[in-house]
Amino acid sequence: MKEAIILIIIIMVYLFFSYFFHKLSLRINQWYFVLLILAIYIFLTFYLFEFFNTFHNYLRVKGIYFEFGHANSSLVEVAFACLFISIANIIWIILKKLNSKK
Repeated sequence: MKEAIILIIIIMVYLFFSYFFHKLSLRINQWYFVLLILAIYIFLTFYLFEFFNTFHNYLRVKGIYFEFGHANSSLVEVAFACLFISIANIIWIILKKLNSKK
């Protein structure tokens, strides 16, 4: 049960920061800067879940166990969901920028 709560908190925090990233990206007028920020967004998503995996391993060494499934499958599924959210957010930002220029 505690694992499900942690996974829901991770998704909610990610959605919260994605919302602010979306608002920030719409305010920026320069395309190259937006593309740079979007690339950083994808890399930060990847490294965020790398941090969660490393932190999970650290807690396991300290004797605090979370059951995320074999090979942390639940954590991997949440990482893919957040990666999908980030890609959808990027496509949405690009489409809004294209429509605002017309």
